[in-house]
Formats: sequence, structure tokens, C-alpha cells
Amino acid sequence: MGNLITMYYQMNHGSNDKLPKLEKQVNLAGHFDGIIGLDDKVNRNYFLKTGAPRYQNDSFRDLYQHRNNYPKKQVDILNIYGNLDDGTNSDGRVSNVSSRSLKYILQDRYHSYREIEIHGAMGQ
Repeated sequence: MGNLITMYYQMNHGSNDKLPKLEKQVNLAGHFDGIIGLDDKVNRNYFLKTGAPRYQNDSFRDLYQHRNNYPKKQVDILNIYGNLDDGTNSDGRVSNVSSRSLKYILQDRYHSYREIEIHGAMGQ
């Protein structure tokens, strides 16, 4: 749950000059657009040509709506997610679309953005 806590903290306090400034953010299996079995289904979601996920849950929509509160051009982001390579396109709980939807949420906000996909059993 730390991924969403970090995001909401930045959305609410990222521009407060009295608080430390986030420079680097590492996300591990971020469920920015759902968790399989709760509000997402295996292989249901996909990216549209715009880069947006086709299905968007409440958390995704809320983060996207408040994206302009995230520090602009300040944060280097590393987004790590797993793929069990078992046909689910997920780490077993979080779909790759859900994890990768962060890039769309924060488009034009981050300083740099990098994704790493871990394959196989270690992807969990």
C-alpha cells in the first residue's frame, strides 16, 4: 500500500515548502489502477492509443484528477513490476497495466521515468 500512500502524500503536500522535497521515487508493484480479485480482473485492462488504461478505478481517477499537485519536473521515478509469464500479465495480484498506469497519471510531471519488468517466478 506504500505506493498509493506516497502518491497521495505528494498530491496533498508535495508543494509545501516547509516539508522535504521528494527527488527519487521507487514503486514496487504499484496498484495505481486496481488489484486482481478486488477491482481488477486478469487481462481485462489494456492501454488505449493515448496511453490511458481502458478501465480506470476510483484511485486512478482521483490520482489523475489531482496530478497537477504532484511536484513538476522534480522527481526521478523507477517503477518496478512483475510478470509471472503465466499468461496473466501480472505478478499474481497486480496487473502490469495497473502498475504501468503511473506513467500516464504523471505524464509531464516527472523529471525522469524508468520501468523495470521482472519476469518469471521472481516477478512475484
